[in-house]
Amino acid sequence: MSELIAPTALKDLIGANAIRSATVVGDKGGYLVTIKHGRTKRVVAARTSEGQIRRRLFRSLSAASRYLQQIGVARYEVDERGYEKAAERPRRPDRSAALKHAHKAAAYDKWFRGEVAQALKEGDDPTTRWRTSEEVMASVEAKLATLKKKKRKAV
Repeated sequence: MSELIAPTALKDLIGANAIRSATVVGDKGGYLVTIKHGRTKRVVAARTSEGQIRRRLFRSLSAASRYLQQIGVARYEVDERGYEKAAERPRRPDRSAALKHAHKAAAYDKWFRGEVAQALKEGDDPTTRWRTSEEVMASVEAKLATLKKKKRKAV
């Protein structure tokens, strides 16, 4: 088995123009990406959710191709000889709900951070007019009195 290479190390090698070749290799259940630099051949690695390092297996040839394009490798070979279709994976409908929740939380976080940044910007602006708590309370009481009058008229 070939040695593994972390994606960050691979990007460094690409940045240094040190990659001699790249190959998408068919394997059981998908495709591996191998790179050659110098005389060394390595398989692109991935970290599992448990923190272990293993070979990164792409489910399709197009997924491997997209990955190579994203990291800046435009030319590569394909070797499908070892490809075997994977057994069908069980569906996980709970993942859809979890991802929707994660996206919603990320959108809220982005909005909240924007609101905080705007408030800090306004707070640092020398033209911002600051009101005392007495002024704020007087304004609130005036609004409440107006609402009470409207309510009395409606009844």
